[in-house]
Amino acid sequence: MKIQKFIENNISKIRNPLRYLGGEYNSYNKPLFDDIEKGVNVVLAFPDTYEIGMSHLGIKILYDELNKQDNIACDRAFFPYPDMYKMMKDKNIPVFSVENKKSIKDFDIIGFSIQYELSYSSMLQMLKISEIKLLSEKRKESSPFIIVGGPVISNPEPIANFIDVAFIGEAEDGLQEIVHIIQSGRIKGKSRENILKNIAENVKGAYVPKFYTYKFTDGQFDGFEKKHSSIPDKIKKRNFDFENHEYSNNLLVPNIDIVHNRAAIEIMRGCPNGCRFCHAGYFYRPKREKKPDEIVKRSKKLIENTGYDTLSLLSLSSMDYSEKKHLFINLSNFTDEKMISLEVPSSRIDKLDEHTLDNLQSIKSSNITLAIEAATDRLRNVINKNITEKDIEETVELVKKKNLKGLKLYFMIGLPTETDEDIKAIPDLVNKIRNKINKLSVSVSVFSPKVHTPFQWEKQLSGEKLESIHEYLRNNIKRGIKLSWNDEFKSFLEGVFARGDRRLTSLLQDAVLEDIYLDGWNDYIKKDRWKSLLKKHRIDRGYLDEIDINEKLPWDIIDIGVSKSFLKAEKNKAYKEIKTDECSKGCRKCGVCNENIQLNEADVTSDVVRKKIDKFDYKSKYKYIVYFSRLNNMRYLSHRDMINLINYSLIRADLPLIFTQGYNPHPKLSFYNPPPLGVAVKNDFFVLRTFEEIDMDAKELSGYFPDNFCIKKIKYVDRNYSTKPFKIEKISFDYAQKSFKRLKKGKKEYFDTKKDKNIKITGIKKVKKIDKRIIFLYDNRKDSLKRIFKYIFGNEFVEFDKINAIREQILRKDD
Repeated sequence: MKIQKFIENNISKIRNPLRYLGGEYNSYNKPLFDDIEKGVNVVLAFPDTYEIGMSHLGIKILYDELNKQDNIACDRAFFPYPDMYKMMKDKNIPVFSVENKKSIKDFDIIGFSIQYELSYSSMLQMLKISEIKLLSEKRKESSPFIIVGGPVISNPEPIANFIDVAFIGEAEDGLQEIVHIIQSGRIKGKSRENILKNIAENVKGAYVPKFYTYKFTDGQFDGFEKKHSSIPDKIKKRNFDFENHEYSNNLLVPNIDIVHNRAAIEIMRGCPNGCRFCHAGYFYRPKREKKPDEIVKRSKKLIENTGYDTLSLLSLSSMDYSEKKHLFINLSNFTDEKMISLEVPSSRIDKLDEHTLDNLQSIKSSNITLAIEAATDRLRNVINKNITEKDIEETVELVKKKNLKGLKLYFMIGLPTETDEDIKAIPDLVNKIRNKINKLSVSVSVFSPKVHTPFQWEKQLSGEKLESIHEYLRNNIKRGIKLSWNDEFKSFLEGVFARGDRRLTSLLQDAVLEDIYLDGWNDYIKKDRWKSLLKKHRIDRGYLDEIDINEKLPWDIIDIGVSKSFLKAEKNKAYKEIKTDECSKGCRKCGVCNENIQLNEADVTSDVVRKKIDKFDYKSKYKYIVYFSRLNNMRYLSHRDMINLINYSLIRADLPLIFTQGYNPHPKLSFYNPPPLGVAVKNDFFVLRTFEEIDMDAKELSGYFPDNFCIKKIKYVDRNYSTKPFKIEKISFDYAQKSFKRLKKGKKEYFDTKKDKNIKITGIKKVKKIDKRIIFLYDNRKDSLKRIFKYIFGNEFVEFDKINAIREQILRKDD
């Protein structure tokens, strides 16, 4: 009740309330279990904002996989934006779940997805504000189990003292095993210690840090001591049968815009290339592909169930999909007909051809992103980036030929063996490309050594040398090229945590006390506080120095499958500038593949021919006015988010839509002026154009919209019918005598402090009081609704939801 009351009283005071209110299309909204014998309550917590967390496909997959189980109720929770966070702290409100609005403390399991080292502080703040003890050893028997996962957790040691279980690997089925053990243990009344021991003994990939303690010899880390002989010496990464698993097509569709608002399908897991700096490339080995026919079948279902206008083919390197030509032809035949855009996150230069580019750009012209990483062939050999100067030149010519919207290039600085010549080559190459490509942007990141890679022992560049490189690039890259790079301090902090261990526990505890959070955001990271803490804990730039290759490492407790001898051999080859071929051309004996998991490439079972479909030729034959209401949480939809929501819903309904032309086609709709945020609407409308008659009534169409967004009527009108005469709006809100008197006054004006002048109100036509509601009509050509309410409430900020303001109806001016 406390959380619900807080939401009711404060939600209109914060930015974008729908981040916290749920109600998304395809959300489960299962009631929580009140008894452990009936089921387990799990909350998937993302230590970043809603827009970041909901862009992560893994959260959506796990949310669906868990909720499909009868004995699991799974909610979601995200780190609140700073405005909401401060209000929650002031009013002693915990982090609460989106679906059931319950404190995360009230769940049996909190599962954190950690994608980035700079998320640690936010994760701990989520625990603190929810009154959960930070250190695992201090938690009560009844406390929720804290489980973390994600690629960053291949070195869980910096947060080992805060968590109960680190899940190493692919969690689609492993998390369910943990849930079963926790439920069974609590039903039988077993202790927390006993339950965790059971998990450590029986769940592959589950690391319980409290059962492993550090050994030191002469002050040097010297491995681990186990508390129980029955638990494994090393935690082997868990792999999942990705190729054959049938994933859900009912992925969540947010009500607001997020960072990656699109239908995403994972076509391949793992990467064959072996770039020596890339943690994900080693962690997700080996390369495993979904069959092309299965990808196409599921893509159709995804669009049908989500309504997205963009389909993204996800993998670490989608251009390395072995049957990409067959896949892209097959997918394009579907997406072109439905006016859906195809995209891949980034393109490998040596694998991008004209055929692929034509399919990716057939509907929407977009930017192409190329990860070059290093500007010289020598340094690319060092990092095992198997592309040449010639590959780059040919790809740039192809981009120029296709007249694409723009080109984005990625580079890294501070790579092992990097010389001044390698740095000078970056602006030389960029400026050369700029002569051929008009819209060019360049992103430069700092190399950060990652665990379980051949470069895990390397030094990370920082300080004056790094700043001098930035200055050189600024001065030598031509004007007109958009240049950006990672913040130097954030890169340093990332490096500290990437190869850190449990000795960082006290640093992170102090960071929580200093109210540090959202360190991945330039706007919110508190650098001064971090610098003070780093000084206190005697962590300086020497922390990022080279590590002796023979040292025992804290993350050696984790076995991702790639042998340490292979990593050492690759490091040696790097310094000799020797490349290693991709796995697809023959096994490199890294140690990952065995009888249970192997490199798996897709087979093609049938030929397919590219169809030519031009939907721009479809003529608008039918015109409809679609009347709708949006109440409760939907009153907080911004106009832009409402347009997106309607677009996705109409695509889900598979209506014969007419699309706009140009770079970014979308359904051809027109809208009436939106009311201010927080004002509900009972009878709004939009105009829809189609090339065939709509064979669907309002009730059926409503089923494709989220809850509280209801289609009330679909009215066919003549193609020349105009909505311009709709100028009169009927508004109602909760009765207050003072408000009623002000509306009934003859002369209506107020002093606007911002504009420093009197504002006259002339558009109000009729005022009535009916059943404790004030109802009035106004002409929106003369006044805006915001201005009228400012007059009513004496130029004060109006919380429209508090007075239950509703736009009841839109009328023609002669009605």
